[in-house]
This record gives sequence, structure tokens and C-alpha cells, in this order.
Amino acid sequence: MRILLVEDHQESRKNLQRLIERRGHEVVAVGSAEEAKQAIAAQAFPFLILDWMLPGKSGIELCRELRAQPRGDDTFILLVTARDDTGDLEQALAAGANDYLTKPLDLALLNVRLSVAERQIRELAERNQARVALQESTLKLRRSSAAGVMRLSARNFGKNFRS
Repeated sequence: MRILLVEDHQESRKNLQRLIERRGHEVVAVGSAEEAKQAIAAQAFPFLILDWMLPGKSGIELCRELRAQPRGDDTFILLVTARDDTGDLEQALAAGANDYLTKPLDLALLNVRLSVAERQIRELAERNQARVALQESTLKLRRSSAAGVMRLSARNFGKNFRS
């Protein structure tokens, strides 16, 4: 899975990137919200890991912006921060984060959070595929029904015209 990691502290970014890549993921790592927006514009990421405290725009502000976009709910967002009180957790979830992890990172807890994210992303992809298949089936059915109505109308027009 492709993951966008947004962490301004270079050493932390490299360490976290290494840990995630060991799980078999492709990680694109950037140091700011602006770089994150550029990366997101260039390619799709089903999973974002955002540091709360970033230069310029914070991770929580970026989270809000991403959620406000069309299909903004299609991305799993894990917010990582040194802030650890209940109010911060509530604020992160209100901004649209799916999960929240405090620093310093506990490797076992990080692995649990990654497993949860992987499962939820798979489930979302399956639901989206089912939705697309249903939309395509509905469209085919409508086209088929419309074609049948047109044939019936043409037959009736011919009968009425001959009469």
C-alpha cells in the first residue's frame, strides 16, 4: 500500500519511514503540509500519517482540508503527535482523523494501528468497488429499459400511423 508520511523532523521521518517500509508498504515522506498537498495532487494515497505540529499549516488543519474535499473520506488518516490529553484526541477526531497515536511511538502500538488502518482501507476499497459495480448495473438497466420503451413506442407509432 502507498502511504504518505508527513513529518517535519527529518530523523523521526526517516525512522518512521523505515519501520513502515519493513511492513511492505511504499512510503512517500515529506516534511510539510504544502509538500503533502503537492504529493496528493500527483498521486493517490489511501493512507496518510500526519504529524500534528508542522511548519506553516498544521497536520490537523491539513486533515480538515482533505476531509472537506470531494471523496475526502476515502483516505485513512492517522494523526501522530506528542500531545496526549483527551481534548487533543477529541480535536483530532473532530477534524476527521481516523486514528491518533502519541509520541514517542511505541513500535507494538504502531503495528496495531497500521493493522487497523490496513483492514479499514481494504474494506473501504471493497465497498467502493461494490458501489461502482452497482452504479454500472443500474446504468445498464436504465439503458436497456429506455431502449425497450423506444422500441415499443416505435411499434405503437407504426400501428397508429397505419390505422
